[in-house]
Amino acid sequence: MLVLGSRGIGAFTALLLGSVSRYAATHASSPVVVVRDESPAPQQLIGVGIADTESCRDALTFALEEASLRHAGLHAIHSWHSPQSEITRAGPMPTESGAQAAADAASQLAGLLDECRAKYPDVKVTHEVVHGHPGRALVGLSARADLVVIGRRAGAPGPARSGMPC
Repeated sequence: MLVLGSRGIGAFTALLLGSVSRYAATHASSPVVVVRDESPAPQQLIGVGIADTESCRDALTFALEEASLRHAGLHAIHSWHSPQSEITRAGPMPTESGAQAAADAASQLAGLLDECRAKYPDVKVTHEVVHGHPGRALVGLSARADLVVIGRRAGAPGPARSGMPC
């Protein structure tokens, strides 16, 4: 594990990754932890960003183990953003309804988390599917969690990693 300090000044800046943290997170072959300068009172909550339920098991397992060790709950969040319509040669075409996309994502996430509840019965697991930019959703989650775990998509730059990162 690589542990880095945050250099942000102020509440909002402390939530953002600096250039060193961002570079380390995208290139390190091990998990990267960025520690904020000011440690607020513990919330007893570990957050995890889930991009793809098929390839997030490493990040999810790490988050669950941390939650278990800290006697904390786990909150998984999946954020999706899609345009109102898709532009093709034939003109704008409506995409899948937002409500259906959210329902599908929530169903997939709930199924994945049911497996986790069985393996980690001591961890209270909750989840949320939100429409919006994933970065904004993670910043919001980091404001209420002690730790936010995010993975890296398969094929991301940096050294090859074993397992299936998010």
